[in-house]
Amino acid sequence: KAVQPSLTNFPDIKENGILRTQEGRAEVLLTSGTILRIGESSSFKLLTNRLIDTRLGLILLFVSYGAPLYVWLMQTYIRATPRDIEEAALIDGASRFRALRTVVLPVALPGLVSVFLVAFLTVWNAFLIPLIFTNSEAAQPLTVVLSLFIGQYEVAWEAMSAAAVVTMIPPILMALFFQHYVVRGLALGAVQ
Repeated sequence: KAVQPSLTNFPDIKENGILRTQEGRAEVLLTSGTILRIGESSSFKLLTNRLIDTRLGLILLFVSYGAPLYVWLMQTYIRATPRDIEEAALIDGASRFRALRTVVLPVALPGLVSVFLVAFLTVWNAFLIPLIFTNSEAAQPLTVVLSLFIGQYEVAWEAMSAAAVVTMIPPILMALFFQHYVVRGLALGAVQ
């Protein structure tokens, strides 16, 4: 809920102190001059309580912060597709969806694969966000589970090294499998 700001209504918000909490809610003074109240509605609390310490919560979090970057990266590859071949497909009687599926996407496939690999490696290597938002081992990714081998007085080096090697196998296999597309995607992105 957005409210017009007035520092007289909130005397404990300073010019440089943007965040304050009161009665279990957080109020953030945005740079646009509006105050955003977070956590007032019961549906927000219900939603956040059900998503904390779940894989679905982590997926939604990764999608929400990664989607703008991936859309921006894909924009380059889609715009590099010559419009003439799409128009030729439309003239030949293909619908817009069929032209997208049979003409544009195959040409943009190296870009799709490159963006997929960037997204996969970003999520696979994430440590801090899953560490903060998960408590149980069932919801934690392998990067956080690796940190559990470090105890208070000792480190299980052998087990941690073996788990680290096993953790590296999927990204290496994906990079080897999609290597041809990545090289083409990087070359296409450099030309644009």
